[in-house]
Formats: sequence, C-alpha cells, structure tokens
Amino acid sequence: MIASKQELFDLVLRDLIGDLVETLVIPDPGEFSDGRFWPATERLFDEMMRATESGESFVALGRMFYLSGTPAEANRAVGKALSSVQDWVRDVLVVGRESGAVRDDLPVSLQSRLVFAVLRAMDEWTLTIDRARSADNIPHLVGAQLATVRRMLEPSPGIR
Repeated sequence: MIASKQELFDLVLRDLIGDLVETLVIPDPGEFSDGRFWPATERLFDEMMRATESGESFVALGRMFYLSGTPAEANRAVGKALSSVQDWVRDVLVVGRESGAVRDDLPVSLQSRLVFAVLRAMDEWTLTIDRARSADNIPHLVGAQLATVRRMLEPSPGIR
C-alpha cells in the first residue's frame, strides 16, 4: 500500500528512471579516457536526444525533476538520482582531466558543480521547448549545447 503522494511520486519516478536506464546506456567514466573524451561525450548527447525522441515518458521523467515543489532530499528518488548523476559527472571530468581533454585550472569539485549546473540548466530548458514546433531544430540545439560544454571544458592555450 502506498502511504502518501510522495511515495507514489517516488515509485513512478523510480520506474521511469529504470526504463531510461534500460534504453540509454550510460558509459563508464573509463570510456572517456585515452582521447575518447569528446567522441564519447558527443555520443552520449546524441543518445540522450534519441531517447527523448523515442518516447514521451522520458520527456515526462525529465520534467518531473523540475516541477515546483519536487523534493530533492537525498533520501528521495530525485535526490538520489541527482546525486548519482553529479558523482558520475565528477568521475568523468577526473578522467578527462587526467587525459588532457579537460582543463584543470579549477578544483575538480568546483568544475564538476559548474558543469552539473550548466547541464541541468540546458536539460530544463530543452524540456520546456515546444517539441512539436522545434523538432527540426532539436539536433542543432543539442549540437550548440555540446559546443558550449566543450568551450567551457577544453583546455585553452597555456591552460591545461
């Protein structure tokens, strides 16, 4: 028996997350090493775009993360999912920094928080656009988002 709306919300969220994990293969951070950082990142952006195009349930899942009043406490489904993604982003950045694909002039703790915040902002914005009217433009938008992340992370001359 489900005792509260929150338990029901968490149950639905966990079920949708399970469906997404079965559809979208999240690469191990090690797959971003040895010159593979940017190709792996590009593949992941493309796969995420295809996943959201393949079913409205994944768009609904994403929107659930940004609902007003959605609890993000660590013990709730949203909090656990966000924490897991944030840890994964940090681990991927560490691999990218070690391989020279990602600048290392900021502490990794700050860099990972910045990247996570930018990715969340992009995700939230992408989920709010009118997908029917923007369908032809979505690949371009995803490419522009990837280019933004790349400009933020790639080492500049003199900066590693």
